Amino acid sequence: MVLYPGTPTVERWKSQQLISFRNWSVEVELDYKHGEQGTLFAHGDQGGGYALYVLDGDLLFSHNGYGEMTNIGCGEIPEGRNKIVFTVTPPDFLHWDVDISLNGTAMASRKGLLALLAMAPFQGIDVGIDRKSPVNWEIYEKYRNFPYTGMLEAVRYLPGDLTDFAGSKWIDFLKEEGKRFE
Repeated sequence: MVLYPGTPTVERWKSQQLISFRNWSVEVELDYKHGEQGTLFAHGDQGGGYALYVLDGDLLFSHNGYGEMTNIGCGEIPEGRNKIVFTVTPPDFLHWDVDISLNGTAMASRKGLLALLAMAPFQGIDVGIDRKSPVNWEIYEKYRNFPYTGMLEAVRYLPGDLTDFAGSKWIDFLKEEGKRFE
C-alpha cells in the first residue's frame, strides 16, 4: 500500500491487517534538507503504537508498548534523496524485532519489543503527521501533531507472509477438528 502526505488516516482495521501476525516493512522515500523535521509515519495512539520521526536532523523511532515508551535514535539523515526501510520480524506471538536502515546501511535494531495486538494500535496509519491521540506524548507536548516540514515523497507498507502462529492459519484445522465432535 503506497501512501502520500495528505492521505487521510488509513482505517484502523485495514491498518491492522498490514501488520498483524506477519513479517512486514515500511519504506519511506524523502528528499531531505537540513532543518526539516516532523512525523514520517505514525500508527496508533497513547495506548499503543509506533512512529518514525525526523527530529533535529536525526531519525527517531518510537514504540509505545501499551504505555511503555521505547525511543530509538537511528542517527543523522544526510541531505538529499533518502530511502528508509523499517522492518518488523515477530519471533513469537508477543514480540517484535525491529530493524531500521537508511540508504541500505543498518542504523538501528531492537529485539523483543512488545507486539501490538488486538485493540492496539487503536488508530490507523498516518503519513507526514500524527493525528488524534499521539503515539509519543512527549513529542506531542512539544510539537503537537508534528507535521513533516519537508518533501516526503511516499510511504509504502509492505505486508509480508503470515507467521506460523497467526490465528488465520489455524482456521481450516479448527474447522476439521470441530467436525469430529459433531
